[in-house]
Amino acid sequence: MFKKKYFNTCNIYILLWIFNFVQSSYWNSSVLSLVCFVPMTFMNLYYLFQIILKYHPRYAMKLLILFFLVLCGYGVELWIMNDAVGQDPKSFLFMLFNSLGPIFAFYAFSMKGQLTKKTLRVCACVFLVLAIIGYLTYEQKALQLLVMNKYDEITNNTAYSFVALFPFLFLFYDNRLIQYALIICIMIFVISGMKRGAILISSVLLLWFIFRSMKNASRGQIFLMLFSALVVAIIGIKYVEYLYSTSDYFQYRINQTLEGESSGRNSLYSVYWNHFLNNDNFLQVLFGEGAYHTENILNLKAHNDWLELLIDCGILGVLLYFIYWYQFLKQWISSNWNPLLFSIMGACFCFTFFRTLFSMSFSDMPFSLCMIMGYTFAAIDNSKIILYGKNHNSRRLCTSK
Repeated sequence: MFKKKYFNTCNIYILLWIFNFVQSSYWNSSVLSLVCFVPMTFMNLYYLFQIILKYHPRYAMKLLILFFLVLCGYGVELWIMNDAVGQDPKSFLFMLFNSLGPIFAFYAFSMKGQLTKKTLRVCACVFLVLAIIGYLTYEQKALQLLVMNKYDEITNNTAYSFVALFPFLFLFYDNRLIQYALIICIMIFVISGMKRGAILISSVLLLWFIFRSMKNASRGQIFLMLFSALVVAIIGIKYVEYLYSTSDYFQYRINQTLEGESSGRNSLYSVYWNHFLNNDNFLQVLFGEGAYHTENILNLKAHNDWLELLIDCGILGVLLYFIYWYQFLKQWISSNWNPLLFSIMGACFCFTFFRTLFSMSFSDMPFSLCMIMGYTFAAIDNSKIILYGKNHNSRRLCTSK
């Protein structure tokens, strides 16, 4: 019989997202999508105001809420003015609630004791399966477009879904076999996706994982971890060699990287930066030119959060974003009283911050990362929510109500 404790708002919220993900992969029905999106959006909005009125967040969460509300203001202005080129005027608001909204919901679920260590660990496995489904689905569609000569590259953007699972690895501190199996699986799909940004970030996170795993470990444990890391590295090298010898496109991407080719980002950054410098409208420099304005210039996003905000939201947006990251960094450093919390927050910080430099971070936050970020932010703000590591006797992640 289904236990009543599993029938809570948090699990319903997660199931809605899973159903929406699966249906978008196989049926892609707008009706089914709305069935999931509408209740999730209202839940995000409800929990956002519940956090403000009831939980009184501090540090990074407080700044994230402020940043989110300011961007919502720009989204409302876009909806009213309807001056986006080739974009649904409501899409900016939808993007915000899809990308950042789940963080607020999971923060509230954590405060209520509904998001537990067991839930996080189970979801990590579920997210891995869904990431593989998403990868294969994307690959199939891309190959069809390639055959129809409508697509000249197969860079699998779902690679970031695998990278976002790195923070979850630390939750399996009591089972090294699962940790290293997950690492091998993640790296294989990240490399196969040929997304250079994802490969770079996953490499940084892998080093962070190894460094944190060796902290306070015995000599025997260090030897075992180094041996395991060597095995993973050998498997990775052999897999790269296999791809390089069998895939012309993989060779092309490697050669592009060695030659310093950045997929046109350098010229893109130059255009947007010069556009900002040559803007003599003081109000636009200070407050920006409005949501999605980068697409009014080149029909392309800036692929850099800072430039995107500079054009769309001006110096105000960039300053607010900078303060948020400062608070996030400060919060991460202050969490060193708990080794496990410190490790997870470090992984979350590295993933989200590095993406701001050559991709889009705040507008494309993986659902899995929203879950663990919401939990860790809540753990910082509420002493009753405790993350335990291997040096603690308790195995509970969250106190019961």
